Amino acid sequence: LFTSKRNGHIDPLNRNYNEDLFFSRRADGVWGYSEEFKKINTPYNEGSACLSKDGKQLFFARCNSPDSYGSCDIFHAVLKPDSTWGYTKNLGPAINSIGWDSQPSLSHSGDTLFFASDRIGGLGFSDIYYSTKDKDGNWQKALNLGPIINTRGFEVSPFFHHKHNVLYFSSNGQPLSFGGFDILKSYKRKLTWDEPKNLGP
Repeated sequence: LFTSKRNGHIDPLNRNYNEDLFFSRRADGVWGYSEEFKKINTPYNEGSACLSKDGKQLFFARCNSPDSYGSCDIFHAVLKPDSTWGYTKNLGPAINSIGWDSQPSLSHSGDTLFFASDRIGGLGFSDIYYSTKDKDGNWQKALNLGPIINTRGFEVSPFFHHKHNVLYFSSNGQPLSFGGFDILKSYKRKLTWDEPKNLGP
């Protein structure tokens, strides 16, 4: 999955080219020609997508659309039996805010969604939040991941690796830094997180 401006959709607000979502399939060790998510892409901005483990659910960000709560919201789409994407919907106020909500990352088990947000009440300019599903499959109100992960700066681009219970993310607010944004990792220990470690040079 990747994001590209190749479609040439121009945002009338800022006159920049909007992004769209594309994918490529790998067969016999070779990546095929990229294809567009035609049922997902709109004249608005789509990006930062992730797939569920079974490949049948797509989570992505869409910006400046009429059905958004804020500047960017997280949306969900389902792969239909005819192999086209549909049933696209905004994940609603439990996940989205009046601010910027983007960069979703679904856990391997499919019951936890991590994402970045600059919503009011955070610890910094942008924090990492998470939401879990209840027993009926509904997403619960998103919670801040807390001060061990989040700083007064920007925390973005979360990715949770199930095998080792480790969260990878990018930050410009951690005390040890090689540049503007570095990649860090933090291990989950039941109800808490280890101190983030910089992945190094």
